[in-house]
Amino acid sequence: MDRQGAEAQPEEVAPPAVLFPERKQSDWQYLSVFGYGSVFSGGKAQLRLFAGSTSGRPTGSHKRGEIYMDSNGALFVCVRGGTPGTWRKVSTTAV
Repeated sequence: MDRQGAEAQPEEVAPPAVLFPERKQSDWQYLSVFGYGSVFSGGKAQLRLFAGSTSGRPTGSHKRGEIYMDSNGALFVCVRGGTPGTWRKVSTTAV
């Protein structure tokens, strides 16, 4: 921990990794040699998702492991790939 009580950050901020496009430039895959697919940090939040354009789980073809936020801010996780895949809504409690 540092003097302010925050968890110390590793000296190696950007671990060696390989970024490569998949089909089109907006789709990227990240391959890390340290075992983590991604590590995020930020002053306001670690991660921000843009909301989808519709309410409820997405339609179309999807793969297991996808995370989706609908237009109401509800989160869904794809647990089985397919069309439209099997989705589980993430339950939350207001804080």
